Amino acid sequence: MLHTVCGVLGTISAALQRHRVVRWRRKGTARRIAEMMLENLAENPGSGSDVRLWLRAFRILPEFTLSESLERVGTWAILSEDIDAYYYLYVLHYVHLARGALASLTEVRKNIEICRRKAPPLISKRSFEWWASDSLSRPCPLVHHSELSGWERNSDFWSNAEKLGYVDGVVDEIRSPQAGSILMNGLPVFFVPARLLSSTDVNVKVKFHLGFSYEGLRAWNVQRIS
Repeated sequence: MLHTVCGVLGTISAALQRHRVVRWRRKGTARRIAEMMLENLAENPGSGSDVRLWLRAFRILPEFTLSESLERVGTWAILSEDIDAYYYLYVLHYVHLARGALASLTEVRKNIEICRRKAPPLISKRSFEWWASDSLSRPCPLVHHSELSGWERNSDFWSNAEKLGYVDGVVDEIRSPQAGSILMNGLPVFFVPARLLSSTDVNVKVKFHLGFSYEGLRAWNVQRIS
């Protein structure tokens, strides 16, 4: 029985690492995975694969807490210095900040800077986690990119974008049609203005889908709020 369960978990873990879609629909399954990963982490708290899988499962459970998540990811960062540990520290601290914990602002900035220094250039701008739609009713408002199906060339966005929520911000700067910045919760959010916004739109309130990249926050589908 133990061999069978370990085999299943190995398959799930391998699928996650290859960015395949893993559907966490049953909380009982997620809880079982979380519990088994905790057993592994008791022996090796710096195991990145175990922390990642534990967090994917734990964050959809009703007993999810940011404090436990930050503690385990923080331990992972100390023991391994893995870029993904710092990435998830910044993402989780941003969730904390969005919920009103202003002290997390410094932690978000610090861990984004670490990620920028460590990030491989080819994937530094890619968003692996996204802000979730309220309709999902998740204890932790995140959507992993593997849940969003393929990338649509026509729309230049995810084909399963209904899982994503909108957040609000204010246009802070437009440097060119290819580069602009939105201010949200005291943080800059990079976006591509293209033809939708111009320099006259500075200080305009906008809504957008929020992605978390190694280089920092990124805004997609930016729209003016009338």
